[in-house]
Amino acid sequence: MRDQLIAELKLCIEPLLPGYLAIFDLADTKRRNLYLGHEEVDKDILGFDTLLKAHLGKAFKRIGGERWVAFVTENQLNVFDRLILAYQKEVPISAGWECRAIAPNNTLVHIEEKTDVLISRAVRCGYLNIQDINDVAARVNDLLEKIWRLPVNSATSLEQELTFNEPKWKCIIGNLPSTAYCAFCKGTEFEWLEGTDDTAYGICKGCRAEADFVYG
Repeated sequence: MRDQLIAELKLCIEPLLPGYLAIFDLADTKRRNLYLGHEEVDKDILGFDTLLKAHLGKAFKRIGGERWVAFVTENQLNVFDRLILAYQKEVPISAGWECRAIAPNNTLVHIEEKTDVLISRAVRCGYLNIQDINDVAARVNDLLEKIWRLPVNSATSLEQELTFNEPKWKCIIGNLPSTAYCAFCKGTEFEWLEGTDDTAYGICKGCRAEADFVYG
């Protein structure tokens, strides 16, 4: 599928060369999905796709869940900043976790820890010069290998090897509640039996209560 998308992109951009290939990656979408739900992340994807169409016409392809490759000419380099700025957004949410637990004597308890924080959205952007249409596939692979290390909300040239020491960006602004604990004994050590990105089920090692956690 990716090979087909790259072939379609090459047909579109060949008359426009030389220029730049850019990659865009919506940052921390897994965490946004956890706190906002997949429907909101789907809106993020659709919204950024719409932005690309408005600014670049047909000179881009979505090559993954939240990644696009695009072509710009020398005169269009400032479009990166416009796209990044247009996508940025912060909204307040209440986030944390809740626990439903049952003790060995069948007592039921439900607790939750929530706090008000901001959740933001951001995009990574890296770009490389492209002169020859036959180099497109190799350049796309280079971009894909490096995009995850790039800072958010900044267009970064990848012509030279770069070193990034910043911690990985997270979409949550603020302090989330403390580590989830047992609703009965407040212990934090569990024998985990099941789990996904937003749920966990296990047995408390302290009091043997069954604990079912939901995060978000």
